[in-house]
Amino acid sequence: MRYYPPVPKVEASPRPPTSNRGLGNVAQWQAIIRPAGTAALKQPTSLQNIGFYALALFLFFYYSRLLDFVLPYLHLPLGVAIVAGVATLVSGRLVKAMTSPVGILLAFLTIWFALTVVTSVWRGGSFAILKEEWTRAVLVFPLAASLISTSNQALKSIRITAVATLVAAGLALAFQFQWAGRLGLPTVNPNDLARVLLFGMCCAWFVSHNSKGSSLSRIFAFLSLLIMAFVMLQTGSRAAEITTILILPMLFFYYSPLGRIRFLIIGVFIIVGVILVLPSASLYRLTVLFEAEQPATQEEVAINTEAIGSTQSRFYLLRQSINLTLRNPIFGVGVGMFAVAEDLDSKAVGRHGNWHGTHNTYTEISSEAGIPALLALVGILVFSWRDLRRLKANKGLVLHPKRDEIQLGIMTLRLIFWSSVIGAFFAHFTYSPIIPALAAQIYAFCRCVREEIAELERARISSSRSV
Repeated sequence: MRYYPPVPKVEASPRPPTSNRGLGNVAQWQAIIRPAGTAALKQPTSLQNIGFYALALFLFFYYSRLLDFVLPYLHLPLGVAIVAGVATLVSGRLVKAMTSPVGILLAFLTIWFALTVVTSVWRGGSFAILKEEWTRAVLVFPLAASLISTSNQALKSIRITAVATLVAAGLALAFQFQWAGRLGLPTVNPNDLARVLLFGMCCAWFVSHNSKGSSLSRIFAFLSLLIMAFVMLQTGSRAAEITTILILPMLFFYYSPLGRIRFLIIGVFIIVGVILVLPSASLYRLTVLFEAEQPATQEEVAINTEAIGSTQSRFYLLRQSINLTLRNPIFGVGVGMFAVAEDLDSKAVGRHGNWHGTHNTYTEISSEAGIPALLALVGILVFSWRDLRRLKANKGLVLHPKRDEIQLGIMTLRLIFWSSVIGAFFAHFTYSPIIPALAAQIYAFCRCVREEIAELERARISSSRSV
């Protein structure tokens, strides 16, 4: 009989755990990989840092509105955008960003908007909107998607948004600029200010819950959140009120059972504080949604009349925007031309036009650019949400040195995402940077974390071979 020598036993290289179960195994694996993995993570180059800080300044100026009050004639955002644009071109990430599903859909929207100018009810007006508003807004995506090169920078962008919106809240409180008795800014109406502050509150929540930050920064972030909430309520925006109420359950279930009890207790104190501190006019307007309850004072009569009229006007505009969509399902009535088309319809039946936007982003884009544009917008939101879901389910996150911060960042972006999705039912911001900026932040954050997880895996393989 032929003799076969015994095969020597080869010790297999360690494998990462497939889930968070068995914390002992996870801790053991982290002890093996994290020292090598942390060193393996690439640091941004000097050029990448310059590009990111140019982007950070751009975001700060946009959200804070500081330059509306200080040195507006210097055109600082333009200069910062030029620096960021040059950095984007040499970053090497532009093509990858624009060939992603979101990048392709934004490019499609831009081309489609240009086509709708041809069939617009007012071509000159549509061309101006396309040139002055959408072109500037859509460029935010390639800038942010290309210039955020690490997860650390992505997390910094969340902090920058928190600081910028706090500045906006401070300016609103300091100057007390009123729009028909509602708090706003000279170039930002109360509803838009409330929406920006809601984004900022989500970002401040991130800073206040980040265990890596100092106790002082976390306390300051929580106080900032309260200040922004106070200013948001003074805007009298019922859309922001409804949006906040709808996203609170998501935040509630994020916490542990003990955390939920604390959440409810703090919520009760905040509600009591709002009732005691908020001006009666703002508080009364927030309670008027559909019907009046016999206002007691002359001021309440005026607020009630305005609020009820606003609600009725919104329903009318919603019906008109749906009607225009059904009549013009392919190209719509032209970019930014809903108010013009509504006025033409009103004059045809002997009425004056309303001359307001749709107060609904979804029907704004469908009535002005057709159903194909609406589907593209929905596609952008779907792909952004898919990226967040996939990142949250990524098993490699357990090995990342910033795992806890990244999980917190995912939750923060989820809150901002749903704030935008829900808020879009009550406001029209199709041609503003809101959707491109949100999509870019989600894309860059998810891409950076995935790349770093891949680097950690390569470091693991290299370490196991050297052993």
